[in-house]
Amino acid sequence: RTHDRVPVVRLHAVAALNRLQQHDDPECPVTAQYKELLAKDTAKDVRKAVLRSIIISRATLSTVLERLRDVAADVRVEVFRTLSKVPVKKLKIAMRMHILHCGLNDREPSVRTACRTLLLEQWLSQCDGSILQLTRLFDVEQFQETSTLAVREILLSMNGDPSMNFADLPEIDVEISFLWRVACELAAEKQNDDLLEQLLCDCPVFCELLTTYQEDEFIMQQLLYILRHIDTSDEASRQMLIGLMADLLRTPATAEFLVAPAMLQLRRLMDTEDEYISRVMEVIRALRHPLHLITEKEESEEVSLAVRIRQLLEERTALRPLRDQANAEGDEEKFRSVSQRMEEMRENIEALLNKQRCREELREYLHMRCCTVTEALLNNTKENLSNPGVRDLLESVILPAIASTSDSARVAGLQVLGMYCLLDRAAATRNLFYFVQALNEAPLSLPEKQDELDENERNEEAYALQLTAMKSLFDFLMVFGHGQFGSDAPLPTDQREEDPSDVVLLLLHRLDLHEVPCCVRAVATEGFAKLLFSDLLQNNEILAKLVLLFFHPYTEEEQALRQVLSLFFSAYSFKRIPHAVEHANNLEK
Repeated sequence: RTHDRVPVVRLHAVAALNRLQQHDDPECPVTAQYKELLAKDTAKDVRKAVLRSIIISRATLSTVLERLRDVAADVRVEVFRTLSKVPVKKLKIAMRMHILHCGLNDREPSVRTACRTLLLEQWLSQCDGSILQLTRLFDVEQFQETSTLAVREILLSMNGDPSMNFADLPEIDVEISFLWRVACELAAEKQNDDLLEQLLCDCPVFCELLTTYQEDEFIMQQLLYILRHIDTSDEASRQMLIGLMADLLRTPATAEFLVAPAMLQLRRLMDTEDEYISRVMEVIRALRHPLHLITEKEESEEVSLAVRIRQLLEERTALRPLRDQANAEGDEEKFRSVSQRMEEMRENIEALLNKQRCREELREYLHMRCCTVTEALLNNTKENLSNPGVRDLLESVILPAIASTSDSARVAGLQVLGMYCLLDRAAATRNLFYFVQALNEAPLSLPEKQDELDENERNEEAYALQLTAMKSLFDFLMVFGHGQFGSDAPLPTDQREEDPSDVVLLLLHRLDLHEVPCCVRAVATEGFAKLLFSDLLQNNEILAKLVLLFFHPYTEEEQALRQVLSLFFSAYSFKRIPHAVEHANNLEK
């Protein structure tokens, strides 16, 4: 009867089979039938009945978790009701975070409420009502976003008060710093100044915490987020914080993800943008100092190093016939002597190559760090190129990174150059060459460790330079208009040749179905969709090209492209009546 065509009959059959389950039998036919009905039955009431009846075990848990993506909201609510019977410690960390991610991000309010009331509150009671103990059951470092949503929901049920004095704790660990940060952000969001004052500590005490936990990257990140809520009216404490932020940015060992929050807090602590830019320029000069040393003092040594490596390789190659001859003549003493000399040469070559590689890695790292700091500076300032500090970034940081031999540094430099050029139309025109050159470059060579990536990820890594150039060029068109970088004439790609000054035409060639990879085509599609939707570009041929890309069988597997176009066509047509008419005419062709 579980296969009866009437859903009510199947529902009662499910209820009747409830007592016949054997949870200790991995091959129980009732459990197997329940799993099949959960996965395939079209009636939501039947799936709900199965969820109420099925016994949660290792064999059934994965099938139940799949219903977190069920099309019916009632079924998803029933999943949380079923999972609330499972002790939280019986679930793996990845499962806990997957359940919370699906529930707290669900589009239906009833499902989000079920996740909060049926699951989180049940889990909290299993942890003796301690929000800190429950937080320790999450992986807050790897699943920070989901953990933040979960802890916020719990704090909201507790009026935002975690009932903890964080600053007086003898030691702060990952979970405590995370809980402290979320509690402060929630109190600030609710404008609960009394609670926020209770949660925070004095500025000198917080400076000591920053100094103590400077080597713990995650805790340092949480403290930097908390810093925005600290009262810095005391001038001495404010100057101390400014020094700490500058030292943090100046230290090459500082993790890259700490740069942006540190730069943001430094800007908040400075009175004016000129002071902020001046302090950041000091940081950049300190970071670039080793690069100057390498360039000025060790350039000749590097040349001699490369010459010495080449000499050793030639000498080792010349010894190979002597070794073979000694082996053929049976002269063991000569054979051992030559082999020993070749082995010593090989070790010397490896040592020299390692030395050369270390210097190249140091250059790459310093270029990347300077670009990261520069990017954060451009994000946090409203100054334009009239400021001498901002203007000098082009020659001191950006162009050296683009001229680097490191692919990663070149990509970072090109990205920062795009942000720099957005400050001034003339700067974008002057530096357009770098973006056009990058657009036409061959794919980057990938290291062997990236062989494990799938084809799409490998394409994105290989074409990172082209993708960065394309995104910057589309930004120029959005900000400055396409009249500055191209003509207003029709753009049929089969009749016009590529003109380096015509950015629109250059980008239009990246929509080709056969000559460009899917990742490049997807970025070009998104860029043209934004231009058309914003009415910054009005060209029916480009719109027709996008329609062709959407329906062409060749793009069937290109999910990013089709997802963008499916959203664009509906929004574009609803925006204005002429858009709808134009789109309808293209569909009829």
